[in-house]
Amino acid sequence: MISYNDFDKERILKEDEFVQKKKDTDVRSDFERDRARIIHSSAFRRLQGKTQIMSPGYLDFYRTRLTHSLEVAQISKGIAIKHDIDSTIVEAISLAHDIGHPPLGHSGEKTLRELMKEHGLFESNAQNIRILTYLEIKTLKDDKSYGLNLTRAVLDGVIKYKGFLSKENEKGLYKENKAELEFIDPYYQDAEVPIETQIMDWADDIAYSVHDIEDGVRLSLINSIVIDKIGQKILEDAKKSNIDRNFAEQSLKNFQEELYKIQKAGAFERKKLLKSFTSFRIHKFINATKIEQNDKRRPNTQRYDYKLKIDEEAKWEVVILKNISKELFINDYRLEQLKHKLSFVIKELFGLLSQKDAKKYYPDDFKYMWDINNCDHDERMRFRLACDYIAGMTDNFALKLYRRLFSPTNDGLFDIA
Repeated sequence: MISYNDFDKERILKEDEFVQKKKDTDVRSDFERDRARIIHSSAFRRLQGKTQIMSPGYLDFYRTRLTHSLEVAQISKGIAIKHDIDSTIVEAISLAHDIGHPPLGHSGEKTLRELMKEHGLFESNAQNIRILTYLEIKTLKDDKSYGLNLTRAVLDGVIKYKGFLSKENEKGLYKENKAELEFIDPYYQDAEVPIETQIMDWADDIAYSVHDIEDGVRLSLINSIVIDKIGQKILEDAKKSNIDRNFAEQSLKNFQEELYKIQKAGAFERKKLLKSFTSFRIHKFINATKIEQNDKRRPNTQRYDYKLKIDEEAKWEVVILKNISKELFINDYRLEQLKHKLSFVIKELFGLLSQKDAKKYYPDDFKYMWDINNCDHDERMRFRLACDYIAGMTDNFALKLYRRLFSPTNDGLFDIA
């Protein structure tokens, strides 16, 4: 459906001679090389140690940012294949879509936002681009990092919100990335996103709504009795989202009936029914999509020629499932207690690492960034460096570093690994 041209495949920095020679014997497409760069990056690997909804201390088989990204990539691929769109570029975008998320789940992100409010702001989607174009060092020229140096089309696909962060605008890129955004999308001011971003975004919603419910059922946070208790709240939320009340009531009723069957089944049958619950909805939500022509097109690329249209009832059902998850899972009092503790950990680390004499606490690569960004005298850059370092940590590393720096007990005292 879409033909990708040299404009789509262009990179911010022209590849050096070694890479060009390698490319001559490389059978992969530009987008396959991008996907490989993302998968082999340390920032991507660290997603395995970052929580999705659960927090440290819960059983290991619940989802992390890595498993979520893999699931989004798989769902995106299904949508792309259905509509004859290059699945490789959509996979690459999906694999990178959460790469900027900080450790310790939602509490980590919320805390970093508060801490950076007066120092250049923080937002995980903005951090995606900062990692891909700077922090994840694969390409250098004149001692300047160009990150993974991905193609324009892949970088554009990762950006869900065009424009720049401000106190009034909570979504967008950091103002320091203006040059990158102008390269990626010279027409960014109209806020349009390409078809690949739209596919990734819907796949992300599907994965959140379906898989968070699956984890909630496994943890016994969600069952038919609990749904009955919060039914009125879910219907109120549905009304706020302009969802037809009859549809919302019927969806809740169907959901309760499915949950009741799952609860009453034997151990093996329960697993089968729960998997059927998720796979049926993923299939249903993928098939609820169609592609339409877009009136707002761009010169030089076909990526803006189309819009993803989603059946209204499928969108409603996803919203209802996400509201159930939020009400019963994300807002669970046990997780709220953990959020308080994890937020405290982030604040303490940030407080220490943003001090004027904090250079000594950083590893060598961050010490170097401290120097080239003049962090001894530039407070804004010092706070940004602290934010970058913490946002790149895994959950366990953040907790281990906290113990090493602040714990008066032997636990972690001599742990230097």
